[in-house]
Amino acid sequence: MFYVKESLKIILMLMKAIFLGVAGVFMLSFSGCGNMPAIDRLFNSSPQIVDTGSRYGSYLAGRFAGSMRDMRNAATFYERALDHDPDNRVILERAFLLEMADGQFRKAAELAERIVENDDKNRLARLVLGLQAFRQGAYAQAREHLEKARNGPINTLVRNLVTAWSYAAEGQFDTALSVLDGASKTTSLPNVYVIHRAFLNDFAGRNEQAIADYIEALRISNGRTSIIVQGYGSLLARQGRVEEAARFYADYLLQSVDDRVISAELRRIDSGELPEPVITSANRGVANALFGPAAYLVGERAIDLPIIYLQAALYVDPDFVAARILSADLFEASQRWEDAIEMFGHIPRDSIYYSSARIQTAINFDRLDRTDEAIDIFEQLIRRDPNNYDAMITMGDMLRMRSRFPEAIDAYDRALTIAGPLDPEHWSLYYARGVALEQSDRWQEAEQDFLKSLEISPNQSLTLNYLGYSWIDQGVKYDEAMKLINQAVELSPGDGFIVDSLGWGYYKMGDYENAVIQLERAVEMQPDDPTINDHLGDGYWHVGRRIEARFQWRMALSMEPEDDAVAEIARKLEEGLDFSPSREAMSPAIP
Repeated sequence: MFYVKESLKIILMLMKAIFLGVAGVFMLSFSGCGNMPAIDRLFNSSPQIVDTGSRYGSYLAGRFAGSMRDMRNAATFYERALDHDPDNRVILERAFLLEMADGQFRKAAELAERIVENDDKNRLARLVLGLQAFRQGAYAQAREHLEKARNGPINTLVRNLVTAWSYAAEGQFDTALSVLDGASKTTSLPNVYVIHRAFLNDFAGRNEQAIADYIEALRISNGRTSIIVQGYGSLLARQGRVEEAARFYADYLLQSVDDRVISAELRRIDSGELPEPVITSANRGVANALFGPAAYLVGERAIDLPIIYLQAALYVDPDFVAARILSADLFEASQRWEDAIEMFGHIPRDSIYYSSARIQTAINFDRLDRTDEAIDIFEQLIRRDPNNYDAMITMGDMLRMRSRFPEAIDAYDRALTIAGPLDPEHWSLYYARGVALEQSDRWQEAEQDFLKSLEISPNQSLTLNYLGYSWIDQGVKYDEAMKLINQAVELSPGDGFIVDSLGWGYYKMGDYENAVIQLERAVEMQPDDPTINDHLGDGYWHVGRRIEARFQWRMALSMEPEDDAVAEIARKLEEGLDFSPSREAMSPAIP
């Protein structure tokens, strides 16, 4: 879909940059439960189990749910299997991991107690028991659990950081700092410890030491890690160095991507408010320690293990927005739309990410075919903020993809009324409204929108292709249309839809040999598109390749084309193209 998705990527940048340069370290074989296999294999492999009716049925149901990443049902079924076979360690370990992945830490802790009876050094079991003790304020007991766990690339890092924050929670700041200092001497990740040292000194009110640590962390990260920038600027402002903090934030924003966190901090300072520290509690310090590896692993395209660490972070600090957004993003990657909706639902109204989270919630409702509920969310956002441009255009895109073109046009019209001075970024708004207008048989208005889109951003292949194809389809401006489409192909040579337009242009101009050459290329790029396959069939027919033409038409029919195309393709299969030598084109093949 052509959703103009509001970016949440800045959240992923909060900690990930800290871990750059250690690719592969966290991707070593990681055993969450003793010598267990990797977590993906653990959820999907087959343990030794005897078929004894309901036990085996529960196991199979749990395994299937786990393969679908339906953690809630998978955990339930494995727990049932465990009831029938309480000594089966593999099922016990799977049930434990699934409870963690589902955020059910009370149950996970109960299973962890059973695991450590047979595997005293189990990493994740000890982590869960340690975090449970930390939440209960039993900090010494938390450290005991963490110390018993086996060493490992992730576990050692997390253990050191959580241990330091457990001492901070007791007010033993010198001991906490000594833990960080000792760990930093034997690690390939010194910057992590420098950053947490800055956070800890800031949390303890040791401002001079914190300033020095922030400066060192900025030096190591080249001043481009958002969370370090936020912490340093915040401390400057709280020390009364408000103008210096504002300049620091402003300079960072000039050289960085759109960083919503820092922009919000700068607005807060400009309005006379003092920003809070990044870490406002020891629990938040622990949550950050767990979030960092999760963010790094997401960058390595892992899903299951990051979810476990993110759920652990939320167990310690349920208000940690960064973990909620990244969790929801991972749920979306697994097409767990309802879980993503639930996770986004915890983002508070006063968060700078509230609007983004609600927009993503609406998109997920639409993915569940609950489009009217999605529209209600958009309208609520717009009532809350009549200048919510992102809500308007995303609603328009959603309605357009649902072929509700009049409503889409209305949403785009509303967005244009608040868009302000036109800049190149507005090309997509004019393009999208142009498509909706064209599909509503309002061609003259659509043409003006496409031309306006190209006026403000001339090198957009989507607009070039759609306008050029539309002219060819109408039998007008062939030369200009082919020029636009050729330009689109140069800009996006690997886009089969655009190459199809070039081939169809040759076809409409009667140059069937060149048409076939381009249409064959388009089918290679987009083999599953019915329109492109149908176009190639038409081309084959006109160059005398009748058997291949009928094959392509049958292929097009098997790909479930639009209803209005089915009868036409069926008629061609029956009669060929001789019945209609001046046949009109199908709708353009557009992604």
